[in-house]
Amino acid sequence: MEFRLSQLTDHIPSSLLDKLIPKKLFSQLDIASKMLLGYLVLVILTMVVVIYALISLQNLNSLNTSIVTIDVPVQEASDKMQESLLAQDTYEKRFLIFNDNERRTLFLKRGEEFREWLKRLHKLPDHRHLPLAKLTKLYQEYSDTFSKEVKLMKAGNRDGAARLSNGPMKKNFERIRDMLQDMSDEAIIARDKKMKRISDSGKLAFLITALLSVLSILFGLLGSVVVTHHISSSINKLSVATVQIANAIALEATLSFLGLGLPPTEPSLGLLIANGFQYMLSGRYWISIYPGIALVALIVAVNLVGDQIRDQFNPRLKR
Repeated sequence: MEFRLSQLTDHIPSSLLDKLIPKKLFSQLDIASKMLLGYLVLVILTMVVVIYALISLQNLNSLNTSIVTIDVPVQEASDKMQESLLAQDTYEKRFLIFNDNERRTLFLKRGEEFREWLKRLHKLPDHRHLPLAKLTKLYQEYSDTFSKEVKLMKAGNRDGAARLSNGPMKKNFERIRDMLQDMSDEAIIARDKKMKRISDSGKLAFLITALLSVLSILFGLLGSVVVTHHISSSINKLSVATVQIANAIALEATLSFLGLGLPPTEPSLGLLIANGFQYMLSGRYWISIYPGIALVALIVAVNLVGDQIRDQFNPRLKR
């Protein structure tokens, strides 16, 4: 089945296409510029689709990066710090009972792990929303209280050490634990919200990109059809004009031959043929024959030009 681009305009009223033609602009452009303008519409709309798609991908990438570089590390660090803190609380209670260096060493080792995770939180790209300063201060107080407890135990003051353990140390432990739990919960909530935003944004971006793609195709196609219609209609008018020119030449020659055309003072092939017609039988036939040949050749040439214009821009009409 043969496909013709002109079929696109077969079912569109010419009057509608004529209204869509920017006549003032097209009057200042040549054919090549008009064709370029038709394709330019499609290119611009395609660029709009591409730019929107890139912006949407950038937004999705930003959300994903935020989850990977902030929410997940915060949750992991909070859980690990809670684990270290709980282990320290256990070792502190055992130290209070057994008063040995092994429990104190384990407490300090877990403290180093806690501080290492705290340093990782400080190195995050965006940690302004985290209460790290307050957390650092509370943990320093917690560690200092344990140091005081160790000194009391060495001095044999177990009751004083127990009061520190059940008083300031327990209070700081609970505040640090609650703070870490809140950080972990907030990181999980933020991650879930961003995942939902990624899902919703992805769906919306797909729908809008699809819609923009369809609109770009429709408007780009419409622009191409309008330009094509404008150019083809002009060429069709030129083809029709050549036929009318040939008819006008023949009509003028006929009227001049009959004496109804141009005055004798104006040059005309019909007048030349008429002036030499009376000498046809006297042997001076060339006076009429040569203008007649020129008239026929001119009419045929104009018709051939019109046929070539029609065939070049509408090959389906070739015979």
